[in-house]
Amino acid sequence: KSINNNVDTFQVSALSVPLSEHFPICCLASCPICFPCVQTYLRYRVLNHIDPETEWQSYTCCQEYVPGVLCFQAGNCGERTCPRTCMCLEACLCPGFAVSASRMLMMEHYGLSPDPCDNRIMRFNNCAQTLSCVCRCISSINPNMEHLSTCSAVLSFVADCVFVSMVGCMTA
Repeated sequence: KSINNNVDTFQVSALSVPLSEHFPICCLASCPICFPCVQTYLRYRVLNHIDPETEWQSYTCCQEYVPGVLCFQAGNCGERTCPRTCMCLEACLCPGFAVSASRMLMMEHYGLSPDPCDNRIMRFNNCAQTLSCVCRCISSINPNMEHLSTCSAVLSFVADCVFVSMVGCMTA
């Protein structure tokens, strides 16, 4: 499934979302405590917006945008028998994929192209998470590099803040 050739854009750009009326509510709703419920409801809304007749029948894990990883393969995770439970597990275990799948489903349906700002924020977040992980690994191997442990904590905090903000923007 490719969205890179789409030409239309979102009505509200990623840079404008923080100024929108829905942003504060979506940011609060995307906090870790509410995240699974909000993302399950969001996927339900997206699926029913695209085809109101289907309810949860067209749900698959990550809407098949993410290839099978480790022990699961989309379409074979019990989605047909208990889609709400599977969606809640998806939101808990793969939060980034859960948000992205709903977003990509809407983008594909409406022919929307990715917002360049969204892509930059996602790349920055991925980079910060990766650097944090590398610093943590190096500091655990070599105890003399405890400054990397502090660096890892700071990077992890920044990446988590960016992730929660990004999820709030995508949810809005």
